[in-house]
Amino acid sequence: MSQFLAKEGVKNLHKPGEKLITTHCCYCGMQCGMHIRVNEKTIK
Repeated sequence: MSQFLAKEGVKNLHKPGEKLITTHCCYCGMQCGMHIRVNEKTIK
């Protein structure tokens, strides 16, 4: 697991069949950290 964790109080962190992937946004170049939700079966 990554060293970056979601903030406390964030709802819906855990959903069955999905996991959170830590990544960054590449839109403006500041590389803001974010989490994306990925379905473990379809990898989407």
